[in-house]
Amino acid sequence: MLKLSPSLQSALASAKVTKAVVVEANGLARLGAVFAEQFPGKRAAIVADLNTQAAAGNRAQQELVAAGIATEAPFVFETKDKLKADAQLARDLAETLRDKDCMVVAVGSGVINDLGKYASGILGRPYLCVPTAASMDGYSASGASLLDGGFKRTLACPPPEAIVADLDVIRKAPAKMAGWGYGDLAGKLVAALDWHIADALGEDPIDPGPFALVQDNLDRWLSDPKGVARGDEEALHDLISGLLISGFAIQAHGDSRPASGSEHQFAHLWEMEGLKVDGYPASHGACVGLASVAMLALYAQLLEADVPAAARAAVSIAQPSETQLRAQVESLFTLPHVLEAAWQEARAKLISPAELADRRQRIAKVWPGLLPTLRAKFMPAAEMARKLRACGAPTHPKDMSMSLQSLERDFQRAQFVRRRYTSLDLLRDTALYDTLVPAAFAPGGYWQAQA
Repeated sequence: MLKLSPSLQSALASAKVTKAVVVEANGLARLGAVFAEQFPGKRAAIVADLNTQAAAGNRAQQELVAAGIATEAPFVFETKDKLKADAQLARDLAETLRDKDCMVVAVGSGVINDLGKYASGILGRPYLCVPTAASMDGYSASGASLLDGGFKRTLACPPPEAIVADLDVIRKAPAKMAGWGYGDLAGKLVAALDWHIADALGEDPIDPGPFALVQDNLDRWLSDPKGVARGDEEALHDLISGLLISGFAIQAHGDSRPASGSEHQFAHLWEMEGLKVDGYPASHGACVGLASVAMLALYAQLLEADVPAAARAAVSIAQPSETQLRAQVESLFTLPHVLEAAWQEARAKLISPAELADRRQRIAKVWPGLLPTLRAKFMPAAEMARKLRACGAPTHPKDMSMSLQSLERDFQRAQFVRRRYTSLDLLRDTALYDTLVPAAFAPGGYWQAQA
């Protein structure tokens, strides 16, 4: 039996809401005791879909009943297609459970957890999470990543009060799901690079504790992709631990900055626009993994560019007016609900000409000192792609039913998905978009070498 790692124990201690975590083989055997300890005298209501109810929901119900926990009939989303991450489903679930004095036990992966989390948040109740796959980092994070009015948003709600992860269940999940989780972890490397930039510019200071929770352990979590693919217990333990710790870092910081940067902006864009692979909605972790490779290919160009000179030259370039910016956003987005939400994020990034000139001057000033930090953290895109391939995760647009041309265009669009300052905004501020992005796709660039 594998015990909680010291890093996971430390992360749990820093969590603002989550009080108990189980990560071990046959972990479901401890579900009843954990529920009774965290929610004494309360009833339980399992929330699952058809697949996760079969994988772990029935066993979870048995364990709760055997421990003397009163239970509601399980709430099972009955759909043969992949369950949609739609906020309205969570609101409907909350209404169904409103008159029942029960606590949600969310048995599933990303969508089920977010639906159960948001429904519990609406009701003002804590909940318990039973992950059925090591597929993403949202299990332990505050907020639910759901489509709301068609736009992917992180909706405010508390994280679970307890998590019971059964490694036997996780090992039996489709192998590609662990690859998705590995892709979500890969994104933490890009998130760190982006946060270093935002910190150096005074846009978003690094929070040392949450930053260290993720970054101090990331190399180990990414060290055994072949073990993840084989379903090795220790590799899966490290993978799910890394995903949970990332969520605890989000809890500790108060938003997703410790675990999310420009790579997540691509992922949210693709999810909002309904990207499908083999007829099914693209998974979040697969999107993040591919976007991480794309951003690392761009960072290779950025780290070799004369950024201070570009920033100084850009001081004389006027920022687009609100009207001009609106026209740019309209040229990049066609779906009305995505367009309007992207416009809100784009408009939030508008600052005065004086503020923009000052920021460009700061870029020129801090970049030489920042560059060694970025280079020390950087991983070549080809190396990250090799790791992702080893655990069966997508590494090329064609793996996700996308073209190179659409990926190149998405570099212009992803900057407007979130107002958070990232390397994409640095490219805009320094007018380097038109040189660095095409370079990654040109002959001799990263993507042509992968074709």
